[in-house]
Amino acid sequence: PPLPPAPPAPSPSPPAQRKPVDYTATPTYESPGAPISSAADPDAEIAHKRNAVRDAMLHSWKGYADHAWGFDELMPVSKQGKNWLYQGATIIDSMSTLKVMGLDAEYNQAVDWVKKFDFGSTGRVSFFETTIRDLGGMLSAYDMSADAELLAKAKDLGDRLLKAFGSSPLKIPTPQVRTHPAVSLVGAGSDKCAGW
Repeated sequence: PPLPPAPPAPSPSPPAQRKPVDYTATPTYESPGAPISSAADPDAEIAHKRNAVRDAMLHSWKGYADHAWGFDELMPVSKQGKNWLYQGATIIDSMSTLKVMGLDAEYNQAVDWVKKFDFGSTGRVSFFETTIRDLGGMLSAYDMSADAELLAKAKDLGDRLLKAFGSSPLKIPTPQVRTHPAVSLVGAGSDKCAGW
């Protein structure tokens, strides 16, 4: 026997109207800079785990600060600093984590270093790594603190990274870019990948 006809498909409901986002507006905060980790936790086990993670971060940060301050990373066995970006990547990359964990002294130490760092002094850098670690790190810290100096520092670095687009005939960023202000758009990029 033939199969019965399929029931008619329900008509799709209209998509929900979303309020447009104004990306040019200055962000507002209910309490700027309040760390997520300062919230009380009624669950003792979760609080214990949170404190263990925070302690591990403090241990790592102290090791880095004691043995590799200003370097991109710490080699824990030799207790030596190692550079590959020459931009103190661990400091910049850690700011938002320090802020979220409520480690104010360590966060302020990192922010003070970043505010004094000159991104024009590093020569040729990896466009990708500098974007995700340094530019992203400063923007994340700015988003949580509303510190205008961090935003200005991020803008400065972003302007320097724009050079990666200027020397490519395909208008895609080159893998490396010279961040020194004296280097013009022409010749600022390099098609060589980073050597690490």
